Amino acid sequence: RAPFTVFGHFSVVFIDAAKYYFFKTLYSPLAMLVAVPTIVVYFSTLFEGPHLAYVTTPAFYIEFVAWWVGLGVLSSIGLGTGMHSGFLFTFPHVIEVTMAAQACGHVNFESFSNMWWIKTDEQFVCNGAVDARKEGLTFLAIVTK
Repeated sequence: RAPFTVFGHFSVVFIDAAKYYFFKTLYSPLAMLVAVPTIVVYFSTLFEGPHLAYVTTPAFYIEFVAWWVGLGVLSSIGLGTGMHSGFLFTFPHVIEVTMAAQACGHVNFESFSNMWWIKTDEQFVCNGAVDARKEGLTFLAIVTK
């Protein structure tokens, strides 16, 4: 009967809880052990210099983990049943990996950079000769790719 009052109370409680968990996380040693190096690596990729040879690979793996873990969280709680994120992201990736494996006859191709709508020339391109017999191509090899 009083939607503005209810919304006001909700806002106060929500902001209070957000502040509580923010500061609890901020003072957590485990959070600092993970967050500080991650932030340093990310921001160090924004500047040119000799350090890029050392931080490019860790930054890529941080993005990779953030992409797939983020999709897992979104499919679990953010987008309901998970079917939406499956149709939009996971299923196309699985299809591209399977088609490239079938075309190459092996799984020796780059598929890790297929995230954040990044398209490179190396994605899903056969490395080495195409194996027409497909002897080394198994279901387990495709699944673990």
